[in-house]
Amino acid sequence: MNEQDMWRIARVALTAVGEHGYMLAGSLALRAHGVTGRPMGDIDLFALPGSDGATAHAELTAALTGAGYQVQTSMYSDGGRAANLDVHDPRQPAMAPVQIQLAQVMMDFEPQHIDGLPVMAIGDCIHLKGEALRTLAMAKDFLDLYYLNLAYGADFVDEHLGANTAADAYSLRLMLSEVGDIPDESFALYQLTPADAADLRHHVLDWANDILPDIENHLKVSSKGPAAGLHALDQDQAVQAWERIAANQPLSLNTDYEIARELVEAAEGITGSAKSASAKKLAEAATAWALRLREEIQRRMRLSSDDRAAEVAVRREYKGLGLGEQEPTQASVLARVTAVPTPHQDPYTPGQEASNAEVKPQAPDHWRL
Repeated sequence: MNEQDMWRIARVALTAVGEHGYMLAGSLALRAHGVTGRPMGDIDLFALPGSDGATAHAELTAALTGAGYQVQTSMYSDGGRAANLDVHDPRQPAMAPVQIQLAQVMMDFEPQHIDGLPVMAIGDCIHLKGEALRTLAMAKDFLDLYYLNLAYGADFVDEHLGANTAADAYSLRLMLSEVGDIPDESFALYQLTPADAADLRHHVLDWANDILPDIENHLKVSSKGPAAGLHALDQDQAVQAWERIAANQPLSLNTDYEIARELVEAAEGITGSAKSASAKKLAEAATAWALRLREEIQRRMRLSSDDRAAEVAVRREYKGLGLGEQEPTQASVLARVTAVPTPHQDPYTPGQEASNAEVKPQAPDHWRL
C-alpha cells in the first residue's frame, strides 16, 4: 500500500480512537516527526495502559468499514489491550492490505499534535526503539536509529535510549554493536543494497565505539573493516574465524550483547536462598552456565580487534545463509565472506583503515521515500 493511502487510513483510524488516548506510533510517527528512511510498515496506534482498548477496537472497525474499507481482526487479546486489524481497500483490489496494530505501552511524554493528528513524542519513539534493541534487534530498528541519529544527534538519542549511567551506556554500546551481525538479506527487506547495509553498519558501529570513550572497550571491533561489510576477509582469516566459532558453539554464534544479557539472567538464577534440593540444583546449573558465558566473553576479549571483526563477519554470513532454504556450511559461508570484492568491499589487510572512513553519513536518495 502506498504512503498516501496509509496516511488516509491512519487519519480515519485516529479520528475514531484518538479520544480513547491512542496516538500514532512506529514508522508513521517517525515520518510525522520528519525522520525519513525506511519504507513505512504497519500503522501502529499506541495508548497508555488502562485505556479502553475494547471500545477503541470496536469503534475503529466501525469507522474503517464506514469509510469503505474491508476489516478483519487477525489478533485480539487481553480484552482489547492488543489487537491487529488487516485493512483492505476493495476499490484497489491489486493493493496489498495494511495492518493496524493497537497496543498499550508506558510513555513518558505527552503526544504532539502534527497536522491535526496525535503523534507519539519523539522521546518515546526513541525509547521504544531501545526496547526493541533489547529484545529483537531487527534491521528496521538499526535503520530507524541511524536516521534518528542523523536528525537529532547521538547525545539526544543516547539520552532517550536510557544511557544515563555508565552501566546503561555500556549496555547501549553492546546493543548498537549488534548491527554487525545483521545480514544483507535482512536490510534488503527495506530496500537497502549490500553497499547501503555496509555503510549503515559502519556508521552505527562508529556510534557504538564513541560511547564511553574514556573506558576501554575490550570487545571493540573496527567500524572500518569486515565487521561492517566494507571489506572481504582473506581465506586464512575466514578459515581461522570459522574454526574458532565451530570450536566454541553454540555461544560463539551469539552476539556480545546476547551473551551479556544471558549472563545477567544466569546471575539472577544464582542469587537468593536455595533451601530445597531442586532449588540448589537450579542454582548450580545457573552457576555452571554463568561460568561458560564468562569463558566465552573472555575468549573474545583475548582476540585481536581484527580477529573479533572476522568472527562478526562470519557470524553475519552464517545468519544470512540461514535465512534461506539451505543449511549454512563451511564452504558456503567462506565463499560469501571471502567473495570477490564489490564496490563497497576492498581486499582487507588486518589493521587497514577504509578509504571512506571520514565520509559523513549520507542518506541514499532511494531511502527517502
